[in-house]
Amino acid sequence: MNTDNLSRLAAAYGIEPGYHDIWGQWHATSPDTQRALLAAMGVAAGSEQEAEESLRTCARERCSQVLPPVVVLERSALASGARIQLADAKRSGALSWRLTPESGTTREAAFDARTLRVLEELEADGSHALALALPLPADLDLGYHRLMLLDGTSVLAEALLVVAPERCYLPPEIAAGVRLWGTTLQLYGVRSERNAGIGDFGDLAAAVEIWGRRGAALVGTNPLHALSLRDPEHASPYSPLSRLFVNPLYIDIEATDDFAEVASEEAAFAARHRAACEPLRAKQEVDYAAVAAVKIAALERLYAHFRQRHLDPGTRRARRFKQFCDARGEALRLHALHATLQEHLPQASWLEWPEQYRDPGSAAVQRFAAEHAERVSFHQYLQWQADRQLAKVEMLGHEVGMEVGLYTDLAISIDRSGSEAWTSQDE
Repeated sequence: MNTDNLSRLAAAYGIEPGYHDIWGQWHATSPDTQRALLAAMGVAAGSEQEAEESLRTCARERCSQVLPPVVVLERSALASGARIQLADAKRSGALSWRLTPESGTTREAAFDARTLRVLEELEADGSHALALALPLPADLDLGYHRLMLLDGTSVLAEALLVVAPERCYLPPEIAAGVRLWGTTLQLYGVRSERNAGIGDFGDLAAAVEIWGRRGAALVGTNPLHALSLRDPEHASPYSPLSRLFVNPLYIDIEATDDFAEVASEEAAFAARHRAACEPLRAKQEVDYAAVAAVKIAALERLYAHFRQRHLDPGTRRARRFKQFCDARGEALRLHALHATLQEHLPQASWLEWPEQYRDPGSAAVQRFAAEHAERVSFHQYLQWQADRQLAKVEMLGHEVGMEVGLYTDLAISIDRSGSEAWTSQDE
């Protein structure tokens, strides 16, 4: 097979030709890897003929594409122009752009394509187009906007316009040149005299207070994202079910209001929980399965108390829980629903679920949600507790004088079997 064609095709679809490792040694992307990645994108490259045809298809699509799905520009580059592509017949039309910023106030203006700066000339299968720089308002806010190109009243193309800052945010002190210091920890590896064999938000609060009072500007952690409760041994914080929510195993059970209420009525419950935690702390490594079993059993007991004592009568705490659920909206409901489905179906991954459950909007999923509403609510409750405790740690950091505060790492990607992938299939 002509590897030049394969390499050109891979490059056209954004596949890197290779990488340098930490010793500076170059590792080229192999033809097999290129073909596998192209296949994952739906691009045929299994043979010389397929690669050539895919190259021609790519050239045709590139030539005919007026706007890509997403345009990313630094705000300082808006006036220089967004790249658009117009065929010869379209450049003399009654063209205009329409912008709908996040504020919702639409802006529109006509433009003459014949006066725009030419960026590139494209040709494929007899079709000819020019890539042009279309100036946009330089005062657009940072964020996400809709960009639409029109020929008269007909829509030629539309895209998501992302207006980005020139650099990442810096805390004011760092931006002013002040030198700050801090520490990092892997929260799951922290042991204390009271935790359940895995670090929790109570331990994180203690670390923040200890370091903050010694002048640290920040405490950093591993990603705290939601992981699988069905398979807790799948514990990499860099392969989460969702980056939008938090791992409930980090909840400090004894710091919850419900633990205090249950323990005041049932001293044996608190004693049993503490006895179950003691051997977990004695282990050399985190026993994720055992930790999950102990903590989820305790959290189920606390939720049952919360439902009976607060949700059913509609107390102030119940209203705060509802406010949290409303604020986190459909994303939270679907994450909790995914967790509930994982508990009930034999397959862990939604990619292997029966067909009717693979679409979050299907009638079967809605029926399941109605039939298991209480369990969905339980998983929402877990996120509420985790969110409250994490917010308290952040507040504590500022109370003890940290200039930056809590820094939690962000996973680059997600587990394809998780709730974020299930609910974002169109992305």
